[in-house]
Amino acid sequence: MDISIKENIIPLVSAAVAIVSLFVATRSLAQSKVSARLASYNARGSYDVFLTKDSQFKCCFGNANHQVKIYSSIMSGTIDFDYEINIIAINGGIYRAQLFENIEKREFIGISTTGPELRASIPTNSPPKKYANQGRVSFYGTPLFPYFSAASRENDTADEDAIQLNRYHQYIEITDFCGNTEIWYLAFSLHLSKLESDFNKADGWRALAKNSTPYKYYRFAAVTIVSPKDLPKNLDAALTPQQTLEEIRGSEESWQPSTQLSDAGWEAMNNKLKLYEMQEYYRFIKRIKDNL
Repeated sequence: MDISIKENIIPLVSAAVAIVSLFVATRSLAQSKVSARLASYNARGSYDVFLTKDSQFKCCFGNANHQVKIYSSIMSGTIDFDYEINIIAINGGIYRAQLFENIEKREFIGISTTGPELRASIPTNSPPKKYANQGRVSFYGTPLFPYFSAASRENDTADEDAIQLNRYHQYIEITDFCGNTEIWYLAFSLHLSKLESDFNKADGWRALAKNSTPYKYYRFAAVTIVSPKDLPKNLDAALTPQQTLEEIRGSEESWQPSTQLSDAGWEAMNNKLKLYEMQEYYRFIKRIKDNL
């Protein structure tokens, strides 16, 4: 063969081999990514649950994800809960997530009292384009009713209902693509006041624009987010007998004046409620393990 022909063929062959190698490498990389994405759906889920502040747009135009009732009545006015509940998967993914309540007596059977069940899916006819842990789950819900409420005068105030503390809660069920389920717990308090002395923006107090309540000011406080991983370090509190809701309030009914709120203040009542909730959360998780 002519030397000049060899000199022309060799570069062409080398280029062809390089192109084929590049094609094979690209296909291998693409297939590896598909395999990794598929494998991520089979990993056990590990999650983070957190709150984010709603945007000013939502606050101004009344598009808050959640609202809370001031009283345990369907006729009660509502207040926007200025935070959004978010779940992200650190590992694995979120196949299903839902909110539900459990502390108070339930007279219904269903998956949720406040919002729809959120469900993800894996494409069946084509490989998934994202890893299982990519994305974020958030909720929209109907207004929450307080599971606990206490109202009282403050100090020497003549008004018997000058201040009020409401406590709200939600259980959060999170299930991964392998069927493993975790139950998280979220609770927070709403402080309401008619007193000018309470209105301090630095402490989180805000003016209440609603006309459906005699209170002038409010703030959200004492947010608690608990996961099963938090039980070991709180086991002593969970196993120690706590006061009942009536003992924490200082009255049998929520409409009766609360001497505890008047004498001890917001934080003392919040702390007692947190301990009570930890015990109830522990009992609930234990019942699941013992009976399912």
